[in-house]
Amino acid sequence: MKMKRPKLPSRMTPAEFDAFQEEWKGTFLAIHIDGGFAYGRIVRDTSLACYDLRSTTILPIEEIEKAPVFLTAPVAEDFYVTAGWQVLGRKPLEPSLDQPVRYFREDPISGEIDIYVEGEFEPYAGEDLSKMERAGAWTPPHLISRLEHHFFGKPDKHADLPPKLAKYRKGG
Repeated sequence: MKMKRPKLPSRMTPAEFDAFQEEWKGTFLAIHIDGGFAYGRIVRDTSLACYDLRSTTILPIEEIEKAPVFLTAPVAEDFYVTAGWQVLGRKPLEPSLDQPVRYFREDPISGEIDIYVEGEFEPYAGEDLSKMERAGAWTPPHLISRLEHHFFGKPDKHADLPPKLAKYRKGG
């Protein structure tokens, strides 16, 4: 599937950026990892849902969408335009994927935690942070490192919560 290459989001007006997000939402991507492919799908708020599925050849989206999502990562705005991954197609998001994505943020000085949801920050209300990713703008190498950690057990410095955040884990 060939999608037009828009101007980079950093150069878009707010209305152009909203249209850009809407155009790409639901798009399936094949992500090159270690001689094969992992799969992601663009969901809300420039986030990428990564499926717990890898293969040595590119699979049809009908097979990809059956796999569970194991990670939803906040990605840099032009990530999927510039990363060089293959666009496989686009389908409307299922209700389970068309939900606000929640990320945590930790103040580096006070250690205070809050939760980022679609452009807004909310007070931390006791959620299990091990079920969320840190708010930020992931880059292709960061995401590939996480995927290779998940699928192959390769070291990834981003794979776990920092020790000072361990107190926010449920049961930990």
